[in-house]
Amino acid sequence: MSHTPFRRVRAKRVLEVDETPDELDFDSVLDTAEQEPEKGVLKRSIAALAVSALAVVTVGGVVAASSAHSERVDTATVSTDKNSKDVTRAVAAPDPLTMEQQVQSQVAQARRVQGQSNGTLAAFAGRGTISRNAARTELSKAVAAEGAVERQATLDEVNDTVVEEAAGAAAENRTDQIEADLKRVKAEAGRIAEEKKKAEAKLKKAADKAASDKKSAADKTASADRPADAPTEAPMDAIPGAVSGGGGSTPLPAGKYSVGASWGQYGSWSRWHTGQDFPAAVGTPIYAVADGVAATNCGGCQGWAGDSALVLHHGNGGSTLYAHMSRYTVQPGQVVKAGQVVGYVGMKGRTFGPHLHFEYYPKGTTPGDVYSTSNPVTFLLTMGVHV
Repeated sequence: MSHTPFRRVRAKRVLEVDETPDELDFDSVLDTAEQEPEKGVLKRSIAALAVSALAVVTVGGVVAASSAHSERVDTATVSTDKNSKDVTRAVAAPDPLTMEQQVQSQVAQARRVQGQSNGTLAAFAGRGTISRNAARTELSKAVAAEGAVERQATLDEVNDTVVEEAAGAAAENRTDQIEADLKRVKAEAGRIAEEKKKAEAKLKKAADKAASDKKSAADKTASADRPADAPTEAPMDAIPGAVSGGGGSTPLPAGKYSVGASWGQYGSWSRWHTGQDFPAAVGTPIYAVADGVAATNCGGCQGWAGDSALVLHHGNGGSTLYAHMSRYTVQPGQVVKAGQVVGYVGMKGRTFGPHLHFEYYPKGTTPGDVYSTSNPVTFLLTMGVHV
């Protein structure tokens, strides 16, 4: 291989002669590459770097130009509504929720579900941010409140069951007690019937005496030239009360009582209510509703009526019973007048509060045989008494 061309090239470089050869001598290039490999590689690297830089600058310009162009809206070609959201531009996707935002979202959902009825989640009201510890605390309170509600519901159910069973047991107990009382009444029926006969005889005697006294008073008035219809003094044992024209009286002073459970009513009693209740304060005076003879024998009724229970036998063959009194003020066998105080309201016997339990036994029945009573209010109405 000849080296003449290579020497001529080198000579030209030394003389700094810029000459472009008419044709490329492959051998000279090969020789040059063989002689100066390091300089060829350096030149090629510099050229590649320049090209890369130029590409970067070009792409950046295009992006900048396109970004500037995308921010502008041609109002001449696009009909826009200032009150509507601009949908001509792309909207970036929202950032994922932080842990605190997730907790707040859960709290808001819990508040909507539970309605803040138990108050624990109300601590978040009006607060923009909360800590995770605070959220856990309030959520724990909400869970505890819900558990308390469930426990209370369970307790209420258990309590209802207990009350129902207790009421059933109490009803059975009352039934047993009433049956025992009725057996004693039947055992005492003969003696009570004898007392009623004596009472009727005593009332007839008292009525005859009253008529005789009235006639004597009228005679004395006439002999003294006084009008025959002039008033006379009332007997000493007649205490004025709410006595009607038919000779009857209310069992308690007007305005001092209310009307409670009525005769024949069904409820917590053994079978049905056997009298008329008049709730009143302890110590309220109780009147005899009609003339009668006092007695305390009611065949064992004192078990439920109290040991101060009183019976009055009346001239029509019937009897009235006054139960739960704190005490009575008359003695057995004593004749009493309508409106006379015979005792005071109390709470003795089987009772849940102060009241008078008033019963009426028609002719042919035995006081204390509770299921032989009739409506006492009807009896009072026959004497013109309204309660």
